[in-house]
Amino acid sequence: RSTSALLAVSVTSTDPQKLQQAVSDDLCSLRHHQQPLRLVESVCAATANEGASKQWRTLLAITDPLQQAASKNAEDLQSLRTAAAEHEKRRAEAASSAAAASALATALQRQLDGARQAEARARKEEQTTSAELAAAQEQEQVEVALAKLLYDEISALTARTAEVQASMHRLETLLRTRSFEGLDVGDVGNVLREIGLGQYTRNFLVNKVDGVAFQQLDDDELRDELGLKTFSERKVVQSAISNVLATGSLRATPAVGARGDELASTWDESGVGAWLATIGMGAHAPALVHAHVCGWQLLHLNNKDLRELGVTAIGERKRLLAEVERLRATVFATFPKKSNDPQPPETPAAAAAAAPPPPPSEYLCPITQLVMRDPVLAADGFLYERTAIEQWLEHHSTSPMANLQLPSKNLTPCYTVRSATAEWLLHHADK
Repeated sequence: RSTSALLAVSVTSTDPQKLQQAVSDDLCSLRHHQQPLRLVESVCAATANEGASKQWRTLLAITDPLQQAASKNAEDLQSLRTAAAEHEKRRAEAASSAAAASALATALQRQLDGARQAEARARKEEQTTSAELAAAQEQEQVEVALAKLLYDEISALTARTAEVQASMHRLETLLRTRSFEGLDVGDVGNVLREIGLGQYTRNFLVNKVDGVAFQQLDDDELRDELGLKTFSERKVVQSAISNVLATGSLRATPAVGARGDELASTWDESGVGAWLATIGMGAHAPALVHAHVCGWQLLHLNNKDLRELGVTAIGERKRLLAEVERLRATVFATFPKKSNDPQPPETPAAAAAAAPPPPPSEYLCPITQLVMRDPVLAADGFLYERTAIEQWLEHHSTSPMANLQLPSKNLTPCYTVRSATAEWLLHHADK
């Protein structure tokens, strides 16, 4: 457009001032259109306008540096734009790097927080472990102390058991003579514990009841002076005295293979009631059951006992006493015969041939006084023949030895003792 305007001016006017004014009006366009200026110069020269041609040469001399400066400025501008683009690129890269660094910092911070939490948990677990270790050590010390205490108690109990066994062996030896004359006050206490009346040991000790006095006790003395208030307890003492005098043992234990009435010494209250029914005396069964009369005590009832139990008719008492005497004869016939006054052998060799050696006391059942074939350990710490203690536990919850409440009725087989008793029986059963 500027070039067309200049051509028009150059053709229609020869005034250089107008041409210069036209050039000044649009210098920016002229800077970018050097070739059209050259064309104008050519036109002016062709029209023989020397003045205008000279003016145009002057303008060209002015515009050339301007054109060069404009080109230089354009190059600089392009360089700046390139630099700006590069800067923008770098700024974008820096922003991206900053974002990545921020994300990395965030991840690192999370890892650091996780590490701190893990460290806190580990510290807490360490404290818990230390507390548990301290508690375990304390528990171990307690267990060691308890184990030592238990060991001391077991040692004391073992020693006491040995003393009791020795005392019971001495008692058994004395009772085999079918007399109480060799018993002292302590032995009488052992007798009471054996028959389940250990709670009265102090009363007998205070009254200085030795074996001779024990053998002569009557019902009134047992009740009024020694504190045995119940009929059943007094009958236990009297039955024990009768058993020793008759068999050399505190309990009338039937022989192996006994049956029927031969087992009367093992009857409980219900067995006594059933026997009374068979002899036509069942009407008196409730009174005997209420008095806890077992078979062992039934064998030693007398006329006074029957009156106390409510058998008021003389005829019934006499009949019942006759049946008891028959029953007692049947039971005692099963016991091995023993000499009331055994004579010592003349020589040791004759003694060995005349009588078998007595079994060790620890091989004997406290209830049957026989060598145990199936020994078991009860909760009271004593060994018994299995069948004997099982019969006892069917009707009692106390220890046959100590007359104390048993913590349980569990029975533990003692294989070592069973092997020892079997060995002893193998060598001495026939003697």
